[in-house]
Amino acid sequence: MTPQDDGCMAGEPSIAITRRDMLLRTVAAAAATGIAGGVAAGAASAELARKEGGLGTINFLSWAGYDLQPPMKTWRKQHGVKLNVTYINAQEDVLAKLRGGGSADVSTYFTTFYRQMRDLNLLTPLDVSKLPNFKPNLIAPGLYRQPYWFDEGKLWGVPLEMQSLPCNYRSDKMKAPKSWRDLLSPKLKGRVVLIDDWTQAIPIAAKVVGLGHKIPNFTTAELKKCVDFLKQIRSQARVISSYGDAENQLGSGDVWVTFVGYALITADLRKKGIPVHHVWPKEGGMAGSDVYFIPTNAKNVEGAYAFINEALGYQAQKYMGDNLVAGPINKKALYALKGVPEESFPHTNMKAFLRLNPYYGGAPLKSKTYTTQSDWVRAWEDIKRS
Repeated sequence: MTPQDDGCMAGEPSIAITRRDMLLRTVAAAAATGIAGGVAAGAASAELARKEGGLGTINFLSWAGYDLQPPMKTWRKQHGVKLNVTYINAQEDVLAKLRGGGSADVSTYFTTFYRQMRDLNLLTPLDVSKLPNFKPNLIAPGLYRQPYWFDEGKLWGVPLEMQSLPCNYRSDKMKAPKSWRDLLSPKLKGRVVLIDDWTQAIPIAAKVVGLGHKIPNFTTAELKKCVDFLKQIRSQARVISSYGDAENQLGSGDVWVTFVGYALITADLRKKGIPVHHVWPKEGGMAGSDVYFIPTNAKNVEGAYAFINEALGYQAQKYMGDNLVAGPINKKALYALKGVPEESFPHTNMKAFLRLNPYYGGAPLKSKTYTTQSDWVRAWEDIKRS
């Protein structure tokens, strides 16, 4: 991975393509069983969408599954929507298309990319009155106002879900780690898989070495502390893998524990009868969201508002939680979760959960004081070579 000439990060195909493949597989499985197909459109969205001839074509640019086609099938038919979908392999695909002259009506950014998207003038401030499903009383605790979508008195996007990064482990092979440092036990030599994702590994390492309060603004010496810890993890690791490969390795028993993890891994392997669980060690992890936004060059703005609003409704959000193992931001849908999704997003005390696993921004693109994204990438390559 190397920085692109324009200062954006280069793509991460070994991570992102696998994430796309995991989502595609999960969506296909849900469609095959008929889950959540064809629910009634909400009254609020119906009011938004009244237009002779329907809402027309909505150009959608994001990850597979985030177009929510199964639960929004009836809504699309009722409102004359043709969804023109382009799936991405990495967040950088959104940057490349929108900066290269392409357009979309609805797209997403991950929260660590928020500042970059703002600085590149790709986000349109949203009119919250056009999003009746995005109200404080309808949104899960702690998720209505976060500085990665609600900033400087304006709403720049709305989260479609919440993700958290736990530690996956084989419960038949080991006890749940109480600390990320537990992965350094001699008993786990060669049984750890290090996920090839520096955007999440470095912040979590910072929490372990006492620098959580500095994320993402590290001096060179502070970044070195994170790197030193991650090199210890690397020495324990059997392999550095994508999320998808890590799932296969946990399933086979070649590895027993991940640094870091993904709730969908737990869900997929439990379906196969493999005893995998996940836990948040005492240092905590981090939360993140993919956030719907309307690009500045969107052509069908009315359709974009209507689509986003419907995607925040109970049925679409319940589908998101049940099938993509992502935390719904819709409060009612969050409280309705069962099984692995409920374990992953403990709605009984979401504010405490977010204190342990807060949102973080990404490293600055340029800085005279702190290390930059380019520095983080070089550090990660050094870790991988160690």
